[in-house]
Amino acid sequence: MKRLMLDYAFRFVDRVIFLVGIDNIRSQKAMSKVGAILTERRIQRTLHGTSSEFMIFEIRKPTDANATKSSHGNEDSRASVR
Repeated sequence: MKRLMLDYAFRFVDRVIFLVGIDNIRSQKAMSKVGAILTERRIQRTLHGTSSEFMIFEIRKPTDANATKSSHGNEDSRASVR
């Protein structure tokens, strides 16, 4: 399902970014599992009066030269996590 949503987004944009809470280990692992790259950027946001720090993950649109079977769901996506 995640790959389907990313494929749809890539019809309109060249990259998708995700803000993940600095303490949200579960989401950080999920981002790595779908091929997101952790950037060096951080952002501070205030939500409901509480300031929180977020890490920024990025997934770039695959090009024809580096597109893999895993980007289309034909291969186990865990191969790229190692």
